[in-house]
Amino acid sequence: MGTKSSESLKTYANETDEPVQAKATIKLLDKIGKSAFHLMASSILLVSLAALSLQFQLTLQKSLAWKDGEREKFTNEAELVIRDNMERHQYLLVQPWFTVKCAGHKNPPFGLAVFTVPLAPCMCDKGQCPPRCRGSERATIAQCVMCYVRRGFLLQGNLTADELCDKWTYPGSDYPQLQIFDYLKSPYTEPLVYYPPRMEITLPLELGVGEEWPKNMHERTGFAGVGNLGKLGANPVLYLILISKQYGTYQILSEEDSDVINLPKFFPDKGLVDKDFILKSLLRVCKDMGECSMEYILTLLENRRRAYKGYLKDPLNTDNAWFEGLITRMIITDSRYFGLTNGKGTAKYHWIPLEPDSHLVELRLSAIVSPFIANYAS
Repeated sequence: MGTKSSESLKTYANETDEPVQAKATIKLLDKIGKSAFHLMASSILLVSLAALSLQFQLTLQKSLAWKDGEREKFTNEAELVIRDNMERHQYLLVQPWFTVKCAGHKNPPFGLAVFTVPLAPCMCDKGQCPPRCRGSERATIAQCVMCYVRRGFLLQGNLTADELCDKWTYPGSDYPQLQIFDYLKSPYTEPLVYYPPRMEITLPLELGVGEEWPKNMHERTGFAGVGNLGKLGANPVLYLILISKQYGTYQILSEEDSDVINLPKFFPDKGLVDKDFILKSLLRVCKDMGECSMEYILTLLENRRRAYKGYLKDPLNTDNAWFEGLITRMIITDSRYFGLTNGKGTAKYHWIPLEPDSHLVELRLSAIVSPFIANYAS
C-alpha cells in the first residue's frame, strides 16, 4: 500500500472511498525498450498503453487475439506501472478490469488494460493527509502519467474490442490516444498527472522533452507532438459555407458524396487565410462544379460573412499542433454557377438540402459551426 507523497505532484481532494478505476499502457518503441506510459486515474482513473510485439501486424482488424501468455505478461507489466504511480496514494489493491490488444498496421500492436484500484479511507494524522485527501483539483504534470477524478462509468460499457481500439487510436496512425472527458478538455482544468502519447521517439522517461513546443491553449486532446498535421503550432485552414436556394429549399455545398455535411476545406501554401486565398479557393470550387464568372465570384467575395475565426477543433489536433483559421459563408443567388443547373466536372462537391425556412437554416448553420468551437468550462 503506497503512502508516500510527492512534492512534484500536486493533488486534489477525493471525498469518497469509491474504488479507483485505472487503465495502463506501455508502448515499446524499439528493442532497447524506449517507452512511454500514459496513465489516468479516476476517483482516480489511470491509463497506460503497451506494445505487445515488435512484429508488424498488416491487418485490417482493429483488435487482435492474445497469444499464449501475452495477456498475463501485459497485465502484469501494466499493473507494475499503476502501482508505481499510485505509491503516493493510499490504496487497498489493484484489480484487472479488462484488457484489449489493438492492431497496428504499420507499427507494432499495443494493449489497453483497465484496472480498479479501491482507495483506502482518508485518514489524517495531526493535519497530515494523503495527497488525494487535501486541496482542490490543483494541477500537476508528471512524465508519462495522467490521473484525474472520474465522473462517470468506465469507458468499456457496450463497446466491442474493435470499437475500443478505434476510439483509443490517433486518427490515421498506429499510436494510442488518451480519450479525455469533456470536463477535462479545457487546458485550464488541472488533472493530477498528464503526459499524452506522441509519435516522436524519445528516451524512456526523458524529462523536459517537448517543453519548448507550442502549447494548445484551447483544449486538451490526449495526444502530443505534431501528429498528422504539417507543423507544430497553428496550422491555417479555410472552411467555406456556400448556401443556395433551389425550388424553395435552401441547400449547402458539401465535400464527399454522402448525407453528412462536410464543409469544403482548403489549406494555404503560404500560411495565410486572407482575401486572396478565399478568392483562390472559391475559384477552385466553382471550376469543379461548373462555369465561373470572375465578376460574380468577386461579388460573392465582397458580400461574404464571417461565421467563425480562430481555433478550430479537429480530430487531428494535438496538444502541440492544431488547426486555426476561418469559416466564412456566402449565398449563391445566380443558378448559372456552382453546378446549380449545369453541374459538371468531378464529383468532389455536391449540394445537400437544408430547410425551406430561413430561420431554420440559421439554426442548422449554427449547429454546423458549433462543433468547431472549443468551449469547455474550466
